[in-house]
Amino acid sequence: MNAIKTLSPRIKELLATLFVFACSFCNSLFATANPFQTNNIGYDSGVFQYIGKVILNGGMPYRDAFDHKGPLIYLINALGIFINKKFGVWILELIAIFITFYLAYRITLLIGGTRLIGCVVVFLSVGVLVSFEIGNLTEEYAMPFISGALYIFILFYKNGSIKAYQAILCGLCLGAVCLLRINMIGLWIVFCIGIVFYLIKNKQAVRIIKYGLQFFAGFLMIVLPIMIWLYANNSFEPFVEDYFLFNFVYTSNSTYSATIDNKLSSFSFFINNAMVLGSCCVFFYFGIAKKKIVYTLCAVCMVMNTLLTCISGKTYPHYYLVYLPLILLAFLVLLIYSTENTDKRRIVALAASLGFFVIVVMGNRYFELAKTIGRQVLGLYNPVNEIEEIVSSIQDNSEEDDLISVFSDDMLYVLSDRFSVSKYSYQLPIIYINQGFENEYFQDITTKKPKLIVVSNNTNPNYEYLFERLRTTVESNYSVIDTENEYFRIYKLNEE
Repeated sequence: MNAIKTLSPRIKELLATLFVFACSFCNSLFATANPFQTNNIGYDSGVFQYIGKVILNGGMPYRDAFDHKGPLIYLINALGIFINKKFGVWILELIAIFITFYLAYRITLLIGGTRLIGCVVVFLSVGVLVSFEIGNLTEEYAMPFISGALYIFILFYKNGSIKAYQAILCGLCLGAVCLLRINMIGLWIVFCIGIVFYLIKNKQAVRIIKYGLQFFAGFLMIVLPIMIWLYANNSFEPFVEDYFLFNFVYTSNSTYSATIDNKLSSFSFFINNAMVLGSCCVFFYFGIAKKKIVYTLCAVCMVMNTLLTCISGKTYPHYYLVYLPLILLAFLVLLIYSTENTDKRRIVALAASLGFFVIVVMGNRYFELAKTIGRQVLGLYNPVNEIEEIVSSIQDNSEEDDLISVFSDDMLYVLSDRFSVSKYSYQLPIIYINQGFENEYFQDITTKKPKLIVVSNNTNPNYEYLFERLRTTVESNYSVIDTENEYFRIYKLNEE
């Protein structure tokens, strides 16, 4: 401990940064895009990577490949694949996680904590990020932008003002999140309203216009170029249809999952989570008892995030990532309060106790991760599995320039390096929601005749009629390739 005290502030900062990076690296290993994983990209991640490949091949999202997320997620995946086909996406995930954790560390210093406390909270978060469910999701890339905006908002309430570039950056962060998934903007809704009232109360209304213009300039800096790119490539209208109109139907379709009952169940699922509820309590206590308006606003943000999250009626665990920057802040506030007037030995003891708790709770998950990595490094891992078998069959029975159709998992396009015959590279659940999409897809495979049609052996009774229609469509022109794979069936176009 004494040796650390003798180090210069610069060296201490470097060591803290390296520690934050190490924690970020550990978290990134839970992503299936990491260097030690094989052939398990995941459903949503497969869609994003596939559309990234479409962009690099000269195509456009929405126009040439349907999906209903914002365009930034596809550009991020295109960049990752451009960097390296196998590891590029994981590198960007690691960067996103590191920025999020580093900003949590910087927020510690901003609100009066020490480097040690910042590192402790980052260490504890190693067990939190398991909710990101195999990675490469919009929430994961939104985290650094949410964290950046949170830092700026806290800075405003600490100093009573921010610099022009900080207001611009805050607007840019909002624009980026809007281009990922628009219902993750709860932080900006709450804090921007809070700042407007703060400035009015302090008779500084003129600064609302000043900050507003700077904020809007930052927003346009990222949104406008992407809108121009979409418009110049005849993809703006499909973007509006897919990102706004389809999502409106998707979140209001009572025949799918967005019923009032499901939305209420979703709200209950997220708000009753121990970390979310605990963070709300911490923020309300320190906001009211300690008269810290910034923490009261954070508590309102937790509720706002929940209201926006439950719009879809889903309860996917990776939605928790939207809360993560605020949860880390609640950890920080609580730890700083608990260690006031306490020597560093007690802080270390507290950190060790909490760390032991994390290891116990997450032990099995980390053990499985370590076992997978160890088998990969030692060459003991058997690479032949169901996914690799089906990918090999696709590659053996088609050429690189052959168009195929997968019903319904874009992961196989990415792994086999093939492209879809239809803009609807995946079909479920979108054609269950829009009958027009269903008809367009079946028109594409009927007229364009893909070389292969790969069908998932999905047993969901809701989709049974779709699989029956597919079998009826292909049975006259296609033959089944004999494989022993229990998850997929491959139909190959008969030679004329």
